Amino acid sequence: AAHGGAGGSGFGSGFGSGGGDELRSINYSLWHQRVILYTYQRFAVMRISEMWDIILDFPATEPSLLDLRECLSKTGEHQLLVDSLRNTFSKRLLTPGANTQDILLQYSYTIGALCVVDPTRIILKAVGPRICKYLRSRSDTV
Repeated sequence: AAHGGAGGSGFGSGFGSGGGDELRSINYSLWHQRVILYTYQRFAVMRISEMWDIILDFPATEPSLLDLRECLSKTGEHQLLVDSLRNTFSKRLLTPGANTQDILLQYSYTIGALCVVDPTRIILKAVGPRICKYLRSRSDTV
């Protein structure tokens, strides 16, 4: 306490009246929150990019889906997931060369996986109708 500041042991103690310590604490807190949010965002983007494989391996991948649910709750990246799934399904699943049984199996895994990620089923409601519409358009489905 010989150099001023409250207690003299914190970062920046001894410089001025101690009012800067509060500002540093606020800046650190904001910086910390931004780093945490950035980490959640990057992790969400990574999991979203892996969703095709995560869905294929469902239900064994439930821990990954729970991670994604946590990330989405912090970041609000739900639309990114919807857009990514729509794009992936259009390219890899909803094509004339895809076997109908494979589409149905993937759709059932998708339902299960998305119910883990989003128990409200809003994401499923945004993704599912395209798959159903495509299946109805195929001549080999009833």
